Parts: sequence; structure tokens; C-alpha cells
Amino acid sequence: MDLDRFKLINDAWGHHVGDNLLVSVANRMSACLSPKMTLARIGGDEFILLAPQLQ
Repeated sequence: MDLDRFKLINDAWGHHVGDNLLVSVANRMSACLSPKMTLARIGGDEFILLAPQLQ
């Protein structure tokens, strides 16, 4: 998953705001997952969702 236009946030308000946004997004996404799923940030504004129970 990729956060569209994330660079605009960093450029306009700075990396500290961008970092806080990444944490907030990750927390919100994690709250929606089942215990068997794993969410990880793979770099920049990109996340990966591991869902082994899905086929």
C-alpha cells in the first residue's frame, strides 16, 4: 500500500508532521486487522500487509 501525495505533506509541513502521519495511519490500519495479519512499513510511505489466512 502506498500513501498517495505523502511527499506533499513532508514538503509543506516538515518531516516531523510526516512521521506523525505515518504513525497515525499505521495505528489506524493495525486496528482493523485480525490478530493473524501483520502490517509493516517497507520504506517511505509504503506498507505491506501479510495475511496468511487469505487465499
